[in-house]
Amino acid sequence: MLIDNLLNQLQADPAEKENQICILSYGSQHLKEDFNYNSSDYDIHVLIKHLNSKSLNFYRDIFKHYTKVDVSLLAVEDVILADKCIFQNGTQGVYFLYVLAQAKVLAGKNFYIDILDRVDSDQVKESLQFKIKEYLWKLRRLYIAESKILDLKKYLIRLQKDILMYKYIERIQDINRYPARSIVNEFIDEYYSDLSVSEIKLLKTLPVLEEIREPKAEEIIDILWRIAKSAY
Repeated sequence: MLIDNLLNQLQADPAEKENQICILSYGSQHLKEDFNYNSSDYDIHVLIKHLNSKSLNFYRDIFKHYTKVDVSLLAVEDVILADKCIFQNGTQGVYFLYVLAQAKVLAGKNFYIDILDRVDSDQVKESLQFKIKEYLWKLRRLYIAESKILDLKKYLIRLQKDILMYKYIERIQDINRYPARSIVNEFIDEYYSDLSVSEIKLLKTLPVLEEIREPKAEEIIDILWRIAKSAY
């Protein structure tokens, strides 16, 4: 209902509707497979032809009423400029094009599917390396701030997913579809020889909320930092 109402508002203005290329839904609410999806925000991506102050005000006046929606708004020239891919979605770099290419289409046609062949693998690896470093920084910050267990778990699993995608660029779309348990299991399989028995046991607690009342997050952060350094 929330997304239906939002979509109706986004397409109520004929001029703005004409300016829209696609409206996409992605993230844990879309996938319905994250252990935390019931409390997650809705992730909505809007790609438009041209961005000006009128359009910016149009989207502001709508999204300010949707506190559970996390929106990203880009124009085509934020993605492709002079036939070069310059995509950046906040801290999400070129690798995120593969996520958007798999997103649910709420309106229009998914622009990102058709531009994946313009993406350079070195750009993808560089953007993933940046994201891995950012997640490590974020996890340390969350831990020091004594943040909620669910927040720590979410980023610990995302970090494992990004390390796997960095190692297997050719499988990035498959890995992106994995639910939390599959990510953890593949990560353990991939780095089995680098992990102790106790570390494997600790990592296996991540997808199950009931098993992580005492998450020992500092130990998992240290494990993933060690693996990340060896990965790149």
